[in-house]
Parts: sequence; C-alpha cells; structure tokens
Amino acid sequence: MITDIAQPNDLQKAIAGTKDDELLILEFWSPKNPHSKALAPALEAAARTFAPRVKIARVNVEEHRMLAAQLRIQGVPSVKFVFQGQAVGQFSGAQPAKVIEEYIRQILPPAEEEVNAIDEAHALLRAGRWDKARRAFEALAASGETKSAALLGLARCHLHARNATEVIAALDKVDDPSKQGEREWLRTVAGLQCRAVELGGIQAQAARVQAAPGDVAAVFDWAVCLAADEQYEAACEALLRLIEQDKNVKQGEAKTILVSIFSVLGVETPQVREYRRRLASALFI
Repeated sequence: MITDIAQPNDLQKAIAGTKDDELLILEFWSPKNPHSKALAPALEAAARTFAPRVKIARVNVEEHRMLAAQLRIQGVPSVKFVFQGQAVGQFSGAQPAKVIEEYIRQILPPAEEEVNAIDEAHALLRAGRWDKARRAFEALAASGETKSAALLGLARCHLHARNATEVIAALDKVDDPSKQGEREWLRTVAGLQCRAVELGGIQAQAARVQAAPGDVAAVFDWAVCLAADEQYEAACEALLRLIEQDKNVKQGEAKTILVSIFSVLGVETPQVREYRRRLASALFI
C-alpha cells in the first residue's frame, strides 16, 4: 500500500492508521533527483515481500519543504521507518531491495501465524517426518519474514537426507546476522558428510580402528563418519576419548566437531549435559 502525502496532516493520518504489527516506511523524494527514481521500485519490491504488514508514505520534498525541514531531512532520497508510532531507523541514498528487506527484517517481528508455522515445521522435524518438514520449510523460506529460520530448518532436513550440496545451498541464502552461529555449525556437519564419503564410510574406518585401536587418526576419521551418519552418541564418545587424552587433538578440530554435534542435537538431554561436562573437564583441567 502506497500513500502520497498531499497535505501535512496526511502524514499524521498515515502514522495513526498503521497498526501495531505494521511498519510504515516514509520515503522522502524529489522528482528532480535521479536517485529517488532508482529507490522507489526497490522500496516497493521490499514492501511486497512483507505485504500486507509494510506500508509506504511518499513525501515530495519539493512540495513539502517545511515538513522535510521539521523531520530534519537533509538530502534525498531519504527513508525513515516508523513502528508503533516511533521512528526506529533510517537511511539515505538509493539502496537495493535486498538491503531494504534486511532493514525491515531487523525491525518487524514475524507475524504470529508465521511464527506458529515455523514451530509446527520444527515439530515435524523433531518427530522425524522429514519430507513433510522439508515441504513446510520450503514454503516458509519463500515468505520473507521467517526466511532465515526456515532456511536453517530446510538445511536440517537436507542434512538428514545426506544431501550436503543442498544443505550448503540453503545455508548460503541465510542472511540474518543473528543466525550465523547456527549456520556455521550446520555447515560444519554438512562438511563431515562430504569427508565421510571421501573416507569410504563407517565400515572402512571401523576396520582401521579395529586393526589399530590406538591410532588417533583412525579413531578421529571413524568419529567423523559416525557423525555424518547421525550416530551422534557414538561420535561424541569417540571424540571425547580423544580430547581427554589430548585437548588439542587434530589442532582442536575434534572439539569443533563435538560442539557442532551438541548444537545439532539441540535439546539439553542428560546425555548431552554429561558430554558438555566431560568436554569442559578435559579442556580446563
């Protein structure tokens, strides 16, 4: 929805007419400014991504110089974001739609129904209903507001399907800075799946360990294959035994993999808490 401000009090009406769960974008522009012409379609594209919860009010500064001065607009194009009646952000100059979407995403909380849909998709994931969870996350990833959370859920589904290429493809699209930690440990686990293929799989590495139980490299490679096959408890036990013998084993890579497994497991079960305790004990004693 786009409103052109024709009278000074139209701005107050636009702000008052914005619901508490909606965001109002104030666009200050000039018909004489080429950057204003470039910004307008990018703003509209970003607003459509979050429709109907984002509205645009356009202020022609050539017609409303006093209003622009009152709002301390020093150049065009300029944008101010108004949420729940308060100015909560701004930028100047033309920006691409993707950058504007990130501004919006940081300000606008996800719609309640979309949060519920994400929760339902994660419930399917926890229940092992992988195909249905994957379809749910794919639909949510296209919706905008919960894109990053949905992409991370989608990556988990592909991880279960041992499709490391699709895991990486989904993770590469995650652009929410607050999700970078989860993105990186999922990337680590996807990398383990690729390495397991290169190593020839669990059976080959288990044979190495059986032939030489004290071979650190063999035990480490076996643990990598176990983690890639989602045999997380066995992988944790193997890695912890290595770390308890040498806290810097494999230049700290064993610890990195172990922490990534903890994150994938997510739920703080008694077993995971015990693994964390053993890791802390091995690292700090």
